[in-house]
Amino acid sequence: MILLPKLLRKLYAFAALTTLLSASAAAQTAPVKGTVTDTLNKTALHNAVIYIKQPKDSSLVKYTRANTKGGFDLGEVASGKYIMVVTYPGYADWIDTVQTIPGKQLFIPIALTTKAHLLEEVIVRQTIPPIRIKGDTTEYLADSFKVKPGATVEDLLKVMPGISVNSKGEITTQGQKVQKVLVDGDEFFGDDPTMATQNLNAKDIAKVQVFDKKSDQATLTGIDDGTKQKTVNLIMKEDAKKGYFGTATAGTDFNKYYQSKISASRFTSSLKAGALITADRTGRNGMSWEEMQDYGSISSTVENGNVMFSWDGDDEFSTWGQQGIPENLQTAFMLNKKFGKLKNNTANNFSYNHLNLAGDGYTTTKYILPDTVYYNNQSRSNISSKWKSNLSTKNEFNLDSLTTININARISQGKSHSYSLQEGEYLTGKQVPVNTSSRTNSSNGDNNSTKADIFLRRKLNQAGTRSFTVSTGFSNMVSNSEGYLYNRTDFYTNGLPTSQQIIDQRKLNNNETKSVQALASYTEPLSKKMSLNFNYTFNTINNLQDTRSYEKVNGKYDSLNLLFSNQYRFINTSHRGGFAWNYVSKKITAKLGLALQGLALQQTNIVKDSSYARNFTNYFPTANIRWKYSSSGSFYLNYSGSTQQPSLMALQPILNNNDPLNLALGNPDLRPAFVHDIYFNLSDFKVLTNRNLWGYGGITFTENAFSNKSSVDSLGRRVTQTV
Repeated sequence: MILLPKLLRKLYAFAALTTLLSASAAAQTAPVKGTVTDTLNKTALHNAVIYIKQPKDSSLVKYTRANTKGGFDLGEVASGKYIMVVTYPGYADWIDTVQTIPGKQLFIPIALTTKAHLLEEVIVRQTIPPIRIKGDTTEYLADSFKVKPGATVEDLLKVMPGISVNSKGEITTQGQKVQKVLVDGDEFFGDDPTMATQNLNAKDIAKVQVFDKKSDQATLTGIDDGTKQKTVNLIMKEDAKKGYFGTATAGTDFNKYYQSKISASRFTSSLKAGALITADRTGRNGMSWEEMQDYGSISSTVENGNVMFSWDGDDEFSTWGQQGIPENLQTAFMLNKKFGKLKNNTANNFSYNHLNLAGDGYTTTKYILPDTVYYNNQSRSNISSKWKSNLSTKNEFNLDSLTTININARISQGKSHSYSLQEGEYLTGKQVPVNTSSRTNSSNGDNNSTKADIFLRRKLNQAGTRSFTVSTGFSNMVSNSEGYLYNRTDFYTNGLPTSQQIIDQRKLNNNETKSVQALASYTEPLSKKMSLNFNYTFNTINNLQDTRSYEKVNGKYDSLNLLFSNQYRFINTSHRGGFAWNYVSKKITAKLGLALQGLALQQTNIVKDSSYARNFTNYFPTANIRWKYSSSGSFYLNYSGSTQQPSLMALQPILNNNDPLNLALGNPDLRPAFVHDIYFNLSDFKVLTNRNLWGYGGITFTENAFSNKSSVDSLGRRVTQTV
């Protein structure tokens, strides 16, 4: 009975102590407020920047902007001495030491003097604010933001207002995902933002710039097409531009998971060289999908007046959606060099990727048909191994101030091995078997590719608004594989076995694809704000597929199965011409264009000496407008239309028995579809208050859209046809 009063006394004492500590903590801060006005006219200086920093290391403590009446409120500030800085365009910076006293409000009326007036009387001592907004660029002074020793650029970005970084290293600022991170205006290890942010040290960065980068089309032609990429540019300190640096990280659970990364870099004012090695068994590869794209050559196309660049990536090494724990090894080397008085540059990359993957899975599917219900249960195991190496070079030569040539090339080589085992059963709604199957597939293959293109642009006036562009390129891809297919299917009637099908074949596949592309584009300025672009593109793709299936007879795979063996040639030839009208002003960017394409598709069965051809006319209208209603706010609306033609495989598929229970049927009566796509977005961001307004939406509808029709027979075999 005496324990309760003691317990209550302890609780009262604890509550009193908590209240005392809270009051003590609150008493260690003080509110800081004030006003900012013009010295001469006494007018309020709306949006003046006010911030306080530590006297010792100049690290930023708090910041804000003045409201429409010139008032500001920095909120509660810990007691102590600080340096307060107030800046406003056209006015001299106000700098003074302030001290906060616990529990006592500090109100500071501040009057700024114009630089022109002040320079008549006194020399001004200037300071650089930690955040500056210059036009469309937001600039952060790196040393004003405190990070721990050894911190990376990613750690630095996390403490900067208006910038966020998630667990994958993806950067978001001003409501948009950052697509590029540049180092002194150049790419670093390709186009993956994390390569720079996770491998450079924060102490080596002088400034961080955030802006909307123009598209390659706008950069090359001088005509703003309204397409932007959110970009971060890291300005390095002068002493960090020369020398060596690198990082090394590793982790493991000492059981079955591990991850490691080692990188080293060499920088000078004209040279960037680096190496990277990653090894992991976690499913988080050291290089992202975006970066794997950038270890390739650039190809150029013209679409409705846009000169567009695309890369041949290695998405085949992505383990997204696959079963099992991937074991991955990747290496990459880069060498970028600037040379000559006209700032020519070369960028060279080599990468090697090796991936092992093993996994198991089980799926259950329910088919609800008009007259019955079926269940399909599948279990599978797979083992695969593949490697690939890529060597690429991208070169830009400025012959003079008006002529630029880009030469790009890429070579890749790889091999793969796979083995899979799949067991399945097809059941009625009453769980009575319709069929059961067991299938094994094995394959060994190799693939090689070569690609090159050359791009010439000539400015026909000094401003570059009148220009002529020509480009040509080719590619050649060859893949060969040899494997074995064994499939056993048992069919049932009323639950009793009635027949059996066995497939035991050796598979040989050879595939070669050659393509040639050429383009020409001319841009004519109509006025300072308007221009007109005319363009033409030729493209041809020649694909040869040679598939052989050999039956096993007397222990040997030497009996050719003509039903599942074929030699096909696909030829795709297109001519496309179009125009685009562009309008660019300080607040409005608009575009209106139309392109027409004549497309010829031809499929030839070389074995049977027969062919199948179709011709299509495709339309590509486009229109967009961007309204920049403030320095940090914009509205964008885009419409595009395109014709989609059916593929030759949908029109007349090649027979394939790799999955005997799922067959494809051609439909020669297919007509082209037309896709309408409407998209808009709105963004409005205030850096200092970190207020972000972001919204987007869109609608896509298709006339005469393609879809698949499937039917299942009494034996559980499914036939699919495009309609």
